[in-house]
Amino acid sequence: HSECVLRGSIYDAALVMPQICRSTGWPRSFCVISLRCYFFLMLNLMLQAFVLYMIVQEELVMDKFAGQMYLCDFGASIETCPDGPNCIGPSGTNYQNAGRMYSYDTWATRTFVRDSLKMLFPEKADDIDRNIDPGEYGLENKWWPL
Repeated sequence: HSECVLRGSIYDAALVMPQICRSTGWPRSFCVISLRCYFFLMLNLMLQAFVLYMIVQEELVMDKFAGQMYLCDFGASIETCPDGPNCIGPSGTNYQNAGRMYSYDTWATRTFVRDSLKMLFPEKADDIDRNIDPGEYGLENKWWPL
């Protein structure tokens, strides 16, 4: 024994209304209601697809670098630094040489340690800035930035 239980969703309406419309001989008002149900069903599916697409975009763009936007070009032209174009890293300092350039994980950890020390010892913030250089994030390989 099975029974049909409707929960009042757009899916139920899109399933049931055309059946009711057919059973009553296709009156104009039921046909319009059936078309509206299908319209709202399509709108619902498109909105769900859009939300899923935005979640995937957020995962691809923001999570890869711990909440930072995709950092694809930083340090790509290090040979022209410090006076060339694109010589400013994500921390806002100039790439002086390749020795200050680190992978993202290393740079983020070094920056976290520096900022943590400044929070623990705010009276020594100037000394910490002067003596601890986390470097800059940059590409290890211009042609393979993964």
